[in-house]
Amino acid sequence: MAREAPRRPRTAGGARLRRGTNLQALIDACRDADYGARVVAVGADRGNINGLARAERAGIPTFVIRLADYPDREEWDAALARACAG
Repeated sequence: MAREAPRRPRTAGGARLRRGTNLQALIDACRDADYGARVVAVGADRGNINGLARAERAGIPTFVIRLADYPDREEWDAALARACAG
């Protein structure tokens, strides 16, 4: 009988934290190893939002990349991609 290879948890990216209720649902689901995913970091375009606070309470690293710090959306998108690739 062939053995099934161990499953490696998937990482997920997301957006739109605002209240962070969807993020909280994802954090809660990832506590179950059988869910097959994990949240490795949470980023936002501004600080002091509930989604970042939820991630911090769960021990998940957070970062903020402010749109206002970049000349245009394309540069901000590139900075966000670099942070996520981290």
